[in-house]
Amino acid sequence: MASQVVKKRMADPFPISKREKLPIKVLRYVCFKRKRHLSPPEELHRTRYYYSYASFLSQCTYWWMNRLLSKGYKKPLELKDLGKLPEAEWTVTNYKKLKSVFQAEKIKSESEQDKFSLIHCYGRVTWPMLCLSGFYRLAGDLLQFAAPLCISGIVTYVTVENGRASEMKNPAIRNNSTASSTLDLERPQHNLYVSPAEFVTNGYVLAMLLFLASLVMSTFLQNSHFLLIREGARIKVALQAMIYEKTLQLSSCPINSGQITSGQISNYMSNDVSIICMAFSLFHHVWAMPLLVILCLIMLHSQMGYSAVIGGCVVFILTPIQYKVASYAAFINQDIMTRQPDYIES
Repeated sequence: MASQVVKKRMADPFPISKREKLPIKVLRYVCFKRKRHLSPPEELHRTRYYYSYASFLSQCTYWWMNRLLSKGYKKPLELKDLGKLPEAEWTVTNYKKLKSVFQAEKIKSESEQDKFSLIHCYGRVTWPMLCLSGFYRLAGDLLQFAAPLCISGIVTYVTVENGRASEMKNPAIRNNSTASSTLDLERPQHNLYVSPAEFVTNGYVLAMLLFLASLVMSTFLQNSHFLLIREGARIKVALQAMIYEKTLQLSSCPINSGQITSGQISNYMSNDVSIICMAFSLFHHVWAMPLLVILCLIMLHSQMGYSAVIGGCVVFILTPIQYKVASYAAFINQDIMTRQPDYIES
């Protein structure tokens, strides 16, 4: 009996607890009385990356990481605590996906006599997650404007309430208000309920809306960044596998003649793919930043008038200067990258 338990533990190094297994094995729908039994995937026993198997709320809040984080709080994490990656994150899986798109795009460019572009390959592989992360980014950026609007409403509410309190302290105004309230009580009351406008402009309601907007905004932005970083990492490992495969297919003549050096190959597999991975994490900045600037100027114009145009002009004047500085920094980085293979070989 003891040997069977030992064999079971050796075969299943990452057993799933009952609390984790029940939401996966048993799924109850709201509109149905019967239960639907599901068997968990085999790879779930070997991994601690539960993102693909977690619920929607758990994915949004990263609740599935609590067990791993609590273990890391108690003791330093080791490689065996992380388990293995799921099949969707394997290098082979992402390599095959990018390789098939690469071959199809290459055949299409040769048949149409068009220029081949790796960007089209990246887009065809990652466009679903890019669109989803773009929606999250747009929602998060729009919710950023909820904070100043709520704070403005709270300040207005506090100002009005303080004015009413100061008026009630004045005896003459208080007697007049008492007489008017007596007359109002004698009249028939038609509107005894709070209107939607009064409810929304209440300071306490605005404070709660401010908290909820900040919470939802951070959730949207964090999930957008996560999806972009994950897609960038997948493209990175797929490119490294393709470069490695191409290197194995090269003959020794170009390497011996110095046309291709080991430093260049190492540069392709380390620095270049890392830059592409970083470009994925900054992908939505291309359209999100101009949109934020335009919306900020519109909001400032509605609050301050034409004086906000001066601030907008300063932003547009500084844009060419920033472009020149960024171009010069890119030139320096490119020069460093061209000289790096010589440093590696030396």
